Amino acid sequence: MQIISTNNLTDNQIKSIEKLLKKVHSFDHTFRIPYLSSDYNFDRDMPAFFLAYNDGHDLIGLLATYADSKDVEIQLKVDPDFRRQGVARRLYQTFLHETKTYDLNTVSFVTEEVFLDKNPNLIKNLNLIRYESEELQLSKKYKKEDWDKSLKDTDLIFEKARLKDVDELTQLMHEAFDSDINIAKRYNIASIESDTVDVYVLRNDKDIISRVSVDFASDVNYMYSVATKKEYLRQGHAYTLLAKTIKEFENKNIKDFQIAVDADNTKAKNLYEKLDFNVDTKILYLDARDMNEVF
Repeated sequence: MQIISTNNLTDNQIKSIEKLLKKVHSFDHTFRIPYLSSDYNFDRDMPAFFLAYNDGHDLIGLLATYADSKDVEIQLKVDPDFRRQGVARRLYQTFLHETKTYDLNTVSFVTEEVFLDKNPNLIKNLNLIRYESEELQLSKKYKKEDWDKSLKDTDLIFEKARLKDVDELTQLMHEAFDSDINIAKRYNIASIESDTVDVYVLRNDKDIISRVSVDFASDVNYMYSVATKKEYLRQGHAYTLLAKTIKEFENKNIKDFQIAVDADNTKAKNLYEKLDFNVDTKILYLDARDMNEVF
């Protein structure tokens, strides 16, 4: 087995990962797709992706990190035909070795309830703790619709965010998600400068009222960081923004849409369901008691 680490995936590596993920999801009945860029990581030079190849040079395992701080989220994906052969252990040990100088604080494994149900001993065997916060991942099939018929007349402006909006977007994220200001600013700059992420806003002549980011690098349009300024809540602005954003992307590509929401955020879930999103899976986070004593 050969393991390659990188902080910047090539097109061929991404294609191999997509092929692996398709096989894994089909076998496990899972849905979660790792974020395949290090744009948001606290140090872009840190190795972020670890790829395991068999002797035939086929990709059989992936460890993908998401590290906007030194508390790192990990997704581990192993080809079903190569499980219980130490692939996950080797990937994780390589990750520990190659990130040792970055002084990481904690590690959290991202999984899905359906996978944990099939592997009930996973938490005990890997010395993990199930974090109480859970997410629902929802999806919406591509279908061209005339959203304008369901939208109220408005003088608000719908447009793509620009670098001049970074400070206002950062403050909005900080208030909505209690995000660290520096991390939120890094998010917004990286998103606006990205070739595969768009940030859309709904605004009046005074404020950015609502915002959403859309990552279209994979085979879905992944929507995230949906937030509305406090004084404009419960006025239908998030619905308007998302409906217009969906319409925008339905004219750009023919990909399905995905979005995630905290499992206890009933209002947001109801909003997404009004936009024809349906729940696919529940996302769980398993924290390592000691990141050096997992495998």
